[in-house]
Amino acid sequence: MTLPFASFDSWFAARPTNAGFTQISQERSYAFVEEDYDKQYNNLDDYPAEGVGLCRVLQRHNVDLNGPALEIGCGTGKLTSGMALECPWPYLIATDPSPAFLRITSKRLASLGRKPEKLRYAILRGDDLHLLPEASLSLVSMRSTLHHILDVEAFIASCA
Repeated sequence: MTLPFASFDSWFAARPTNAGFTQISQERSYAFVEEDYDKQYNNLDDYPAEGVGLCRVLQRHNVDLNGPALEIGCGTGKLTSGMALECPWPYLIATDPSPAFLRITSKRLASLGRKPEKLRYAILRGDDLHLLPEASLSLVSMRSTLHHILDVEAFIASCA
């Protein structure tokens, strides 16, 4: 049973903020300069494609979209961009332990010329999913992040 949206919304709104982002976990900087992360990609124009594709697959398969969606480790927004623009959930929470990555993702979405109304940002480490209210999300997504999780079995159990 999913926690009612209003209850999760109240829980989320009551969290403290840090650097303008909701704080669920302690922040942690990336091992390298966050602003240099995208140098590994040849084409940044396709940023929204992955997230839009994910949303469409979920809709096609009638996945429950009534609760909020959570993205673990948004980094520079490669998955976030399309998910936020296509967002079929009450809202999407893009998370990362690094406030610098959250700022980069926010700027990337602003550069697309649209400010997604349903997007929220939070500082959260993937290993801290247990801090969220149980059974409160419709989706937990991630891209290129699982290798940062120390206890994968516990993480998957928390997601379930």
